This record gives sequence, structure tokens and C-alpha cells, in this order.
Amino acid sequence: MKSIICLLVLMIVIGSVAFADESIKEICYYPRDFDWGRLWLDWNKGVKKQMGEDLPLIADIGFNTVRLIIQPQIVGYPHPSKEFLADFEDALSLLEKFGLKAHVTLFDFDYFYPHARNEDEEKEELKIEKVIANSKQWIDDFVVTFRNDKRIAVWELYNEIVLYHIRDGIVTKEPVVRSHRWLKEMFPYLKQKVGSTPCTVSVSFVEWLNDIKSIAMQPDIYNLHWYPNDWTGPFLKVLDRAYEIIGKDKRLMIGEFGCNTFTLSEKSQMDEYRNMLYYTNQKGVTDIAIWTFNDFPKGRKKYIINYDGTKKYLDLPDSDLNLGIYKIAEGNVLKPKSVVNLLREVFSGKPLDTAIGDLD
Repeated sequence: MKSIICLLVLMIVIGSVAFADESIKEICYYPRDFDWGRLWLDWNKGVKKQMGEDLPLIADIGFNTVRLIIQPQIVGYPHPSKEFLADFEDALSLLEKFGLKAHVTLFDFDYFYPHARNEDEEKEELKIEKVIANSKQWIDDFVVTFRNDKRIAVWELYNEIVLYHIRDGIVTKEPVVRSHRWLKEMFPYLKQKVGSTPCTVSVSFVEWLNDIKSIAMQPDIYNLHWYPNDWTGPFLKVLDRAYEIIGKDKRLMIGEFGCNTFTLSEKSQMDEYRNMLYYTNQKGVTDIAIWTFNDFPKGRKKYIINYDGTKKYLDLPDSDLNLGIYKIAEGNVLKPKSVVNLLREVFSGKPLDTAIGDLD
């Protein structure tokens, strides 16, 4: 009888998504009407209200963490504004009200100096020494203010830092020297400043985890972004390679996963999520972040401010605007897509017996 009971328990554990209490079940978040640069610029002009409406939906699904991305040039750099610090405190309090914590991303990709995609950017006159000094000053003024804050689940130094040049859509083996230098200087500095809160830095290519592992102070969580049909390789092979690099005993997070409903149906989106959830469970990955909570209106442009102060509105393809797990219905009302029920069931511990197929 004992053998039968043990076998049944084993079958349940193997089939279910075994999220530990401390695991991160995360949603990346921008309000549908205040995305990217507008998040902090318009905090008291509608962001707080819309976020307050969305957070109960997020908590009801079973998420425990909300990713908030900070863009230094938007909020004041190298000295964050007093207004931003007050707004950020307000955001943490709002999350806490619904039993949620924050994943805080400090530097966003494309718009900050260390990131480089071509040779011309390497020839910028700005000196990396000054960039590092300013980055440290910003961390001193912002991060230290919230040192050991229990409302923060994890600090992320950089979103998808580019460590090697990408030319004509091909990842080369040519290192972005300033990115490497900035990372090796800044990550240990961040870890020293946050207290006991876990730290991470995200990459989009599994082989770049080798470079992350080489940092003097390794991350508490290794953070890899992966999307279906992406150029980053089949999901199972990527997971195996990630653990081969970082070690089986290390904590790995899929820091972004998403699937759009512009080119795919809601059912296809749900199938891709089912596969991801099944295979991460099989490989022991319990820290997962979804991109993103909601779709964005058609024609929405991404507002950014570059490191040199120039302001831009970037066009976004329809596929990028429809990556949410909630869609925008008539009257600017959010409606759940089919995948929401799947996530709610899995986060509550319902078993996933099989996958639909492999993730390419």
C-alpha cells in the first residue's frame, strides 16, 4: 500500500508545475495607455489609476511579482528626481496592497550607452569611465534608498545587455568591449549596494551566460529571455545548454517569454505557453516571467530618450503590440485571452501531463 501511495505522489509531482513558495511567477508590466517611457512620466496622470485596476487581475491569476522597468534618462540621470523616488515608493506600496512584489530593471536596452549594435556606436566620444561613474552615482541615489526593501523581489542591472555585436541579424563573436567592461564593473557594485535582495542581469542568447558566469560576483539568478520561433534556438536544447554553462545547482529564470496573437490564434498562444510551462517544470525551472500583461493599441509608438538626450518615437510591429495575455476590447476594456485560465490553473498547482510539442 505504501508503494502505491508513493507512486501516486511521484506521478502528481512529475505532472504538476512545482512552484516553490519562493519562486518567481512574474508578469512584465506597462499599462496599455502608458507604455515604455510614459510609465514614470505620467505616474500621476493616469498610470497609478490604471495600474491599480490591473493589479487585482494580475494577483488573481497567481502572479506574485510584477516587473517594473526604469529608464534612467526618463526619471533623472545620474541623479533620479525626487518626484520619481516618491512615485516609485508609491508603486511599491500599490503592489504590496495586492500581495505583489517588484522585479526592478534598472537600465533598459537600446537606450543606454554601454549597449552597442554597430561599430559607429563604439566610436562615440563619451568615455566609459564617465559612464561607469554616472551609473554608480545613479545606483547610489536610487537603489540604496530601497536597500533590503522586502517589497522588491529582485534587482536587474540591465535588460538584455548586448555583449557581442549583431550584424545583419547574425550574432558574431566580436565582443562589445564597453559592455563587458561596464558589466564587470557595475554588477558587483550593484550587489554590494542592494543588501540581501537577489540580483540578476538578463541576456537573449544562451551562450552569453558564459560571460555572465565570469563576473567576479555571480548573479543570484541567471536570467535568460526566450521567445518561440526566435533565433535563439530550440527551447529544450537552450535549457540544457543553460544548465551546462551555469551548473545544475544554479537558479535559472526564463526572464521573458511571450507569444503574440497577431500572427497566431489565441489557441496557438495557449499551446506555446503550455509547452513552455511543461518543459520548464521538467527541467526544474521555477522562476518564470511573462511578456506581457496586456496588448497595446494599434499604431502605438515606443517613446524613449537616448543617453544623449534625444527623444524618439519608435514604430512597433503589430506582433509586438499583441503579446499580452489580456486583449483590449471595445471601450478600452481589458479582456482575458484563453491563456489566462491556463496560467491560473498551473500557478495553483494543477498538473500538466504532457506538452503539445517541442518549442522551436
